[in-house]
Amino acid sequence: MAAKTCFRRCSLDCRAGGPSTLQYKLLPLPLGVRAHHVVARLAAFSEAGVPANRTELSVLEPDPLSPFALRPLHTGLGAVYTRRALTRAGLYRLTVRAVAPRHQSLFVLLIAVSPYPY
Repeated sequence: MAAKTCFRRCSLDCRAGGPSTLQYKLLPLPLGVRAHHVVARLAAFSEAGVPANRTELSVLEPDPLSPFALRPLHTGLGAVYTRRALTRAGLYRLTVRAVAPRHQSLFVLLIAVSPYPY
């Protein structure tokens, strides 16, 4: 199943120092996805839409019990992967911040694990 994405540029209603862009991703997954499986790749872009090569990705409020984590691939790119096999249905939230010298983005991933293996 493909992830669905909602992309929004912040405007006058955004706080000073807050993110320039905010992306919501809904990712449906079947039960039984194996451990260490990449379920999403994240790429940071500048406000001009150019890949932001000097960007660091990090998880905000990491949950050690979550079956999902972020693996930096190289600057500006990261992969969300399963820490362990998905054996329980549920809804998980993972917020990733991408910070560049003059730009900041937030990715909010809502990961829905189905109670069924398909």
